[in-house]
Amino acid sequence: MMNTKFTNFASIVALMAPLFASSHAYAAAECPMIPQADVIKAFNDPKARMDFADPSGMCSFSLSNGGSMTATVQKRPKASEAKAIYDSYKATTFAALKRNASTPAVGQEAYFGMSAKDANPGEAGFISLQGDSLFVISYRANGKIDDNVAESLLTLGRIGSGKKDNAAQSYGECEWFTPAEVTTLLGKGKPTVQRLAANHCIASANPGGSALVGMTSKHGTKESLGNIMASSTKICTVVPLPQLGANAHASFACKAPANTAMSINFVKNGTHVMMIYTPPNRAAAESDIKALEVVTKRAFDRF
Repeated sequence: MMNTKFTNFASIVALMAPLFASSHAYAAAECPMIPQADVIKAFNDPKARMDFADPSGMCSFSLSNGGSMTATVQKRPKASEAKAIYDSYKATTFAALKRNASTPAVGQEAYFGMSAKDANPGEAGFISLQGDSLFVISYRANGKIDDNVAESLLTLGRIGSGKKDNAAQSYGECEWFTPAEVTTLLGKGKPTVQRLAANHCIASANPGGSALVGMTSKHGTKESLGNIMASSTKICTVVPLPQLGANAHASFACKAPANTAMSINFVKNGTHVMMIYTPPNRAAAESDIKALEVVTKRAFDRF
């Protein structure tokens, strides 16, 4: 059976997506793995633009045909953990991407695939593994996906895989939570705290599959938060958190792959704050809102 620690990363990534999609998080001058010029060239699209770029290795692009692309780097303390996440991605996030499936000669292992021809919107994905690091591209079409996208994404997959070490990621303590809180919330497993950038950290523990994430976007509004809340009610259980401001809420018991984690979202002084929690050996429940109160209040007070 696959270790729950790594299957839960798919849940975490799925819950992160609304925050990335809603605003330009951590706007940087350039994506550390894929410069905008390479995206323009690969898609032959002069109007392709970078929406945001995080120095830690999370970037998003929009194409003139309405398609969108995200590129991320994930580093782990051990190569064995990176390999387990790679296997988890193929078994979950990429499970439906079978069309044009290939294993490009990139890094130690790599995979590329696209959704079925009749899928609307169509999707495609690329992932490569090299030592303790993974590079992932996710593409979403504005409608059905064309076969000719494959060459563009494979080109960018090779470029990004070669520059993945430009992503700034480190391990140690984080301003979001204390070591004691990590131990209390994540259980008896061995904890790992990964700092991805200012105001963006992931703590995880193994065994148990638990995780705690803190992250922000600099362009939050109560309106955009309200839109996220409305969307979440369609696939999750949502509990309003008025003590954290207008439209603040917790979401949990969502549809797979976000079915094990809880996300807490609020906006303060123009900053959208998201916390994501996966408890050890179980799915998140409403009682976890109270368990996260101290960590959530510290985050609220910081902004």
